[in-house]
Amino acid sequence: MVVIKVEEKGFYVRLVCYKGRQVAASLFKALESLTGFNVQSSNLATSSNDYVLTFTLNARECEMDRNFSNLKLWIAIAFGNHGFDFETSPLV
Repeated sequence: MVVIKVEEKGFYVRLVCYKGRQVAASLFKALESLTGFNVQSSNLATSSNDYVLTFTLNARECEMDRNFSNLKLWIAIAFGNHGFDFETSPLV
C-alpha cells in the first residue's frame, strides 16, 4: 500500500510492505534511487508482519522541474526497480 499526502512544503509518503529477507535494505536502496528529489526525512518501523517506510520529499528543492501529478508513478518505478509491487490507495 502506498499513501501520498501533498503538504505545503512537500510530499509525505507512507509505504507498507510485507517483511522478508533483505526487504529493509531494498527499501532504502529504492529510496536512494529517487534522484531529483530532496528526501527531508525517512523512518522505517515494523509491525508484526509489515515494514512501514515513511518519508517526506521536499518539492521546492527538487533538482528538476517535475510534474507532481505523476509522483506515484515515479515512486512506483523507483521501488519497482528494486522488486516491489504496488497497490495504491487514495489520498487521505
